[in-house]
Amino acid sequence: MLSQGINFTVNNITNDANKLYQRYDWSFMRFFVHNNNTKLLMSTDIHPRVDEFTTLKIPNTNFMVQNEHYTVWAEFPGQRNVSTFTSIRENKTFPCTFNNSIGVMETLTNYTECKNNTKANYTAEVIVNTETFQLVPIILPPKHIFSNKTQSFVNYFTIIVQLENGKIVDAVWDGDRTPGMCEKQCDQCIDNQCGVKVSEMQCNVLRSNDNLSNTTISKNATTTATPTATPHNSTLLTSNGIPINGCQVKSFIAWAGVDRNGKPCQSINKIPSQFQRYSATSIKKIGTGLLTDFLYRVNDQNNPNTP
Repeated sequence: MLSQGINFTVNNITNDANKLYQRYDWSFMRFFVHNNNTKLLMSTDIHPRVDEFTTLKIPNTNFMVQNEHYTVWAEFPGQRNVSTFTSIRENKTFPCTFNNSIGVMETLTNYTECKNNTKANYTAEVIVNTETFQLVPIILPPKHIFSNKTQSFVNYFTIIVQLENGKIVDAVWDGDRTPGMCEKQCDQCIDNQCGVKVSEMQCNVLRSNDNLSNTTISKNATTTATPTATPHNSTLLTSNGIPINGCQVKSFIAWAGVDRNGKPCQSINKIPSQFQRYSATSIKKIGTGLLTDFLYRVNDQNNPNTP
């Protein structure tokens, strides 16, 4: 569940920056949901297994997928190396006589310093390019869930975590990896992430084969769905007053790179944008958002995701 008012600092998430992971190690991710209007900040901590295709589905967040004020982002332990390029103009001194590109001595006479003394130096303004490197926390940029303009929402967010010999060195939204990918594969794009029209998703329809599992709703929830009117003149299914329809905030986590044992990560091949290459299914229909959708479930008692 989401926690409100968490006391988050950069040190809390980067103190494990030098850990070297191998496949199926438990890692760490903090997933944030923020309301830009009310400034409400919520977060949930999960421990994806390295190179395992993980699904995070946050229950009772149906209202967020139709509210333009909500954004999401994620943070990982580790630091990424950011390069910064700068260009400045400087005055530099050069000899009036020099070896040109073909090895022939050449004298410049168009500079005042060189006209009367070919052995002198002249001063000219040049552009100097520099590159600096800085380690910064691995923080994905915020992404909107819903677009009021197009009445569409991001059905799922996909995060790719980059390993370098087992060390987490970067993470990126899948839609940000390749410029123009969203426009080519998706009908709607929200902050470069694949979106789908709310009207196409049957968010408020309960199908006969949808299972109302206790892990999806709550331990005390019943399996009786009661229609309740919503501001959008649609039907919202609830159980004990809790929304149970499946259009929730969801995120997939996959891995790329090489673990500490030199094994290449395979889970990146399971992300929806990769799957769509080999399927006739539209990318927007992958994970249609109903209760039969992918769920993040754990049964291992040693699993750190178990409450």
